Amino acid sequence: MESKIVFFEKIKGYYSKSVNGGVPDTIIYEIAEIIANYQYDSYRNFWKKYPKSRKRYSIFDTKDLNSPYVYWKIMDHLKIKYPDMYERYACAILNSNKEALIELEKRRDLYDTK
Repeated sequence: MESKIVFFEKIKGYYSKSVNGGVPDTIIYEIAEIIANYQYDSYRNFWKKYPKSRKRYSIFDTKDLNSPYVYWKIMDHLKIKYPDMYERYACAILNSNKEALIELEKRRDLYDTK
């Protein structure tokens, strides 16, 4: 299985490229670290739980960043640490607009209240 550092580098590269300078590098690093820890733990658990899928969970795939759980982790971090710039940074990182961000928040609220 790839190391957590490799996960971090792939995630950092993915978000750095997608925001194209619209978000400070320090925030990209913070997000990459949070998501790398989350994804690495998930991959490690899946690697153990599903032995037939070990090849799939040996190498990080950036398509796994398109998940509501990843979006919510990013949104939570930005809301807490950068409340004044939350909307701007969240839209840039998640490659969305204000309306889509509001919709994500609504879906999260629905998920949390089940």
